[in-house]
Amino acid sequence: MEWRLYPPQKEPQGIKPHWGLILFLYTIACSISLAIRTLNWPEGKHVDSTFLYYGIIIPIVIISIILSFIAMFTSANSFYLDVRKNIADRKLYHIKKYAREYLTIAAWSTVAPVDDIALKMLKLEGEFPLGQKIPHKLEMDDEFVMSRTQQLLEKLLKPISVKLRQHPDLNITCWMRGENESAKSELIEVLARMNISCREENITSLGECPAYNILTDIIYQSGITYQPLHLIIIADLHGDDSRYMENASAFFICENYIAQEKPEPVYLFQPLMSEMELTKSVPVFLAAEQAKPAKTLWHTGLSKSEKYPLLNALSESKTGQERLSLETSLGEYSASYQWLALAFASDAVMYGQGSQLVATSEKNRPALAILSSEIPKLPAEPEHSEVLTPIHYAFPAMVFSLMMLTFLVLENTGDLSIYLMITGAVLVILVTFGLGFALSKASADQAWSDMDDLI
Repeated sequence: MEWRLYPPQKEPQGIKPHWGLILFLYTIACSISLAIRTLNWPEGKHVDSTFLYYGIIIPIVIISIILSFIAMFTSANSFYLDVRKNIADRKLYHIKKYAREYLTIAAWSTVAPVDDIALKMLKLEGEFPLGQKIPHKLEMDDEFVMSRTQQLLEKLLKPISVKLRQHPDLNITCWMRGENESAKSELIEVLARMNISCREENITSLGECPAYNILTDIIYQSGITYQPLHLIIIADLHGDDSRYMENASAFFICENYIAQEKPEPVYLFQPLMSEMELTKSVPVFLAAEQAKPAKTLWHTGLSKSEKYPLLNALSESKTGQERLSLETSLGEYSASYQWLALAFASDAVMYGQGSQLVATSEKNRPALAILSSEIPKLPAEPEHSEVLTPIHYAFPAMVFSLMMLTFLVLENTGDLSIYLMITGAVLVILVTFGLGFALSKASADQAWSDMDDLI
């Protein structure tokens, strides 16, 4: 999906008939016709039905034919504007429908050297040291009973273990920095020790920390096939490298989460993964209205060329006015911070801080995601307005033209063959409806062509 929208389109007004002018035209036509009939009426002849026939009916039919053809051509412009507006409305509808596809994060957990980091960064609880003041090393037991990786995994999964046991048969995607051959078996041991059901073939170990495109993949797969339960584990142990903070995050994505289950889940909507300029794509992303405007932005890994256009676009939309940088708070950037930001934002939603924005960038590909505690309703699919097309006006043009043809036939009954009359009627129908169809198609084609040039 390209995060682009058409500019606002004019509202089609349709034809607004000037009834006074139309009545004036009928009056003038009938008056002139009656005057001509009066001047040419044989002296001494009684006024009969032919006088009214030629003086009133014929001019009314002729004026009606002219007005119908004028309406056909005039309505082409209204229909052109209507098609343009419908194209723009449907584009916005499809953007909103796409953007509101979501994942249900039923449970999540983080491990870091400081407890409740999200609450401290939000200044909801306690003081929070920044940058170099924060400890970067995770404290683990020195006992040889469990390796450092096993200790981390057990500490990470314990808070969500009850939820994981309630929904067995997991698919697990995990990334552990510096993972060795034993890491997968260590994860299996931890899962078994915690009675969490998962088959070994359902565990996928990644060689590098995944970006948010893994989330878009899960959303896509859940839309076309049955998507089983999914657990994402990100473990970042740096060993001797202490430039950034060690941390781990886990997210339990449950498609068929029961609304009555506690705690309430967090909904992650379709992330923005765009190759476009952020100044153009971000306003479109926000226009999809996945959730109420977020007041907090968690961001990490953004280059200067990504961060400032993003912040400017958010400022213009009056969204994410409170900005929290993980690098400023935690130290030098690490690939795992993008998932840590997602966990912090989930905490903020859980603690009643409203919708949250998360902005990250990995390998110069920025991503923007919205989290909320509520699922918005899908907008109604747009429909064409009640603007009449040229084809609609072709019908009265055909009726009045056939009436005129009938009058001509009645006057020349002896001179016209039945085949000629049928041919005339067919030509009238083909000309009127053919013209109406041609004008409608030309207007629609022109509208599509002009709209293609705008995006």
